[in-house]
Amino acid sequence: MCPFLTQRIPSEVWEKYICLIVHPGIAGDRGPSSLDWAISEGEHTWGVTLFQAEEEFDAGDIWGTRYFPLREASKTNIYKREVTEVAVGLIEQALQDLE
Repeated sequence: MCPFLTQRIPSEVWEKYICLIVHPGIAGDRGPSSLDWAISEGEHTWGVTLFQAEEEFDAGDIWGTRYFPLREASKTNIYKREVTEVAVGLIEQALQDLE
């Protein structure tokens, strides 16, 4: 599990093991600043996506996406509450799916 990954996983790792990445963005969103963009654009709903690492950055198979209401708050507060809660749920589901 790679929560809030900031660097590429080496191919020697993701080619041998299932590596799941928590991305604080909705399905189809790519890049490091998705939550910043959602806040600055005044989005009302946002989400977290769990996807599998592969060669292309932020482009692996999606294991799940969950959404939450995007309240007016700092990025840090949203990470600490909504993003973390939704990410934990996605990780729990992925672990069940692996069983």
